[in-house]
Amino acid sequence: FFRLRMAKGQEALAVGLVGTALLLCIRLRSRRNAAHAPSEEGKVVALRRYAVKGLWHDELDHVKLVAGESFPSDRRWAFLRGDTNTEEFEPQAPQWLHKSNFHCAFNAGELVAQLRTAYNDDTHTLTVKDLSGRITVSGSLSDAGGRTHLQNFFRGHFNDPQLRLVNAENHDSHQFNNTTAGKKVIHLLNLATLREVSQAMNKELDPLRFRANILFDCITPWSEFNWVGHNIKVGTATLKVIRRTVRCNATNINISNCEFDLDFPAALEKHYPKHGPYLGIYSE
Repeated sequence: FFRLRMAKGQEALAVGLVGTALLLCIRLRSRRNAAHAPSEEGKVVALRRYAVKGLWHDELDHVKLVAGESFPSDRRWAFLRGDTNTEEFEPQAPQWLHKSNFHCAFNAGELVAQLRTAYNDDTHTLTVKDLSGRITVSGSLSDAGGRTHLQNFFRGHFNDPQLRLVNAENHDSHQFNNTTAGKKVIHLLNLATLREVSQAMNKELDPLRFRANILFDCITPWSEFNWVGHNIKVGTATLKVIRRTVRCNATNINISNCEFDLDFPAALEKHYPKHGPYLGIYSE
């Protein structure tokens, strides 16, 4: 079952997933006219966290949500490209930078897809494996020596001797996301919509292409776009949907074989001109 509860002594919401039957209802509530607002239901299928921007996700069985924050440690670290002016990112006063400034799926999709990573919340250790499952490097992101060890590995992997592994001085104060500066977001993807898109394109699309935090199902395809500007109820937690998710070249790569096999944004606009290059929603 799925459960949501207040964490004792904290202004937080604990989201828990137990087993494989995830029965949480997602409900839409209009602030302006709650009594007559449309109501829909669905179920959460997966919770995913991306500790390092561009790398593999961690499957989570529970999440603690704090008002104004994203998933804990989601996109808290990133690989700043060596040909980017390093003065543009200040750990003491972090500012939003476009994803082109970082090594990620947007500009290094094939290299990113060759790795599988896992982040340990207790030790802050990032473990990196190749596709065969062999550990290639491991180090603590909270330790200077561990960060240097990881940074040196990724300098070689991305062929960028000036690459920097960066995060905010207070790592919880900044998220390397694709939204407005200062916004910490949770990314949701409706699997019902993705199935319809897959059918229209005559191609099975893995949700992994889209790097969402919450995968949910059993809601009318595309209905999530009507949620923008409204609150959705996830158990007893309330998320405010702030915008649709625009899709870029990062979605063109097939994760299973590390090859670019589709111009997804163009195909999306071709099949769904009404929606444009959008799939998924951001909430806070």
